[in-house]
Amino acid sequence: MKKIAVGLLAILILVILVSGCTSSSNSTLTNSSSQNNSGMQSNQNVTLKINSDGPWNGTMSYKNGTQNINGTGNTIYDLGQNPGKVSVTVRKTGNKNGTITLQLFKGGNITIYQSTTSNQGIISLNYNF
Repeated sequence: MKKIAVGLLAILILVILVSGCTSSSNSTLTNSSSQNNSGMQSNQNVTLKINSDGPWNGTMSYKNGTQNINGTGNTIYDLGQNPGKVSVTVRKTGNKNGTITLQLFKGGNITIYQSTTSNQGIISLNYNF
């Protein structure tokens, strides 16, 4: 009789341990999944990327107003999630050969782009978000 009671007690303890581990494991998986889902939500900001082999200048207009922009080489502007109508005009300066490209991205996906290799070339983008 004692052997049966000890056996049942051992089975009962085993069942409790297994159910406790399963419950804890499910909780961990749920937390992990929710963290992964929040990390997978992409940034929906609009960004303007200017890629250039040389110097450039121009203007950029969106909901925050119009501003003069200039630089040499590559530059990125973050315009926020809802910039409204975006207008960008950029001109290559100096007599440098090479390419200048304007790109508008929304959430990491390219929306519109324009490029030129002309010396003193001018390119423009207009897009309503």
